[in-house]
Amino acid sequence: MISFDTTVVMRFVVALPPEQFVSAKAYIKKLRASGQQAYISNLTLSEAYFAAQTHYGFTKSAALDGLAQISRMPGIITTPEAAEVLSLPNLASAKPGFVDRLIHGESTARGHTLVTFEKAAKNLSNTLIL
Repeated sequence: MISFDTTVVMRFVVALPPEQFVSAKAYIKKLRASGQQAYISNLTLSEAYFAAQTHYGFTKSAALDGLAQISRMPGIITTPEAAEVLSLPNLASAKPGFVDRLIHGESTARGHTLVTFEKAAKNLSNTLIL
């Protein structure tokens, strides 16, 4: 199993620089052909989400759409919680937002209660607002 870091994920999101985008596409095609998969961690998804907005001027919605598309590519796997969060409708305007929901999802997947000051998390299961 291999893992993609943010630089590779960003090539799929922004398709820039073109030669690296082509290289990333060729690499995932080669992986699929050999029966392998590439893992994208929650941390990498979070970093790519912010990088798309900060460095490339993407809206939240466009960044999330790009990440959702990548997460559904053959040969790409994410955590189950990331797949669930990325499938939520209106995620760009959801409160709590994408990264907070990833944090909550990971906490819940581990059987933990998430303790937070984030009032927007009040409707999430297994969450304690201080």
